[in-house]
Amino acid sequence: MLAPGGVFIATFEAAPDDAGDWELAQTGRFRHSAVYIARAGAEAGLVDADIRATTLREEYGAPVASLLASFSRPA
Repeated sequence: MLAPGGVFIATFEAAPDDAGDWELAQTGRFRHSAVYIARAGAEAGLVDADIRATTLREEYGAPVASLLASFSRPA
């Protein structure tokens, strides 16, 4: 439960543009699109979505496309 005025921050592995909302990668990890993350946050009543592309880690020496998302709960 997020308190009124609270901030929710999460990271995600980014889905390729042609994957749709989400996909299960060969690594066994789920990947999500920024559109899907924003929609899920809005459906949960969160506002002020800020979703940014980033790299959080490397796998087999290559950067893994990632998303950093933050939302807030109205006060």
